[in-house]
Amino acid sequence: MKAKMPNPVRRLLHRERITQAQLARAIGVSRAAVSLWVSGASVPSVRSAGRLAREYGGRPHEYRQMRSPAITDQEIEAIAQRIIALATKKEH
Repeated sequence: MKAKMPNPVRRLLHRERITQAQLARAIGVSRAAVSLWVSGASVPSVRSAGRLAREYGGRPHEYRQMRSPAITDQEIEAIAQRIIALATKKEH
């Protein structure tokens, strides 16, 4: 089962009722860049995330939290097991 991560740029477009082109103009990037963010193929740069936060609210890091559009339960379990193994090594 895949757990979808929210896409903050997509939510922003919906909330503000603006197009990708309007968002791109507002923060000084290309519409293609916004399209990549919306699709999850890319994330805003630190500078672009700062511009998004200044223009539309929120914190810059919130706009960069969409690197993986979906993760399976098995992947979550594998990550958790790896963290536990690393933590156990450090204790000894």
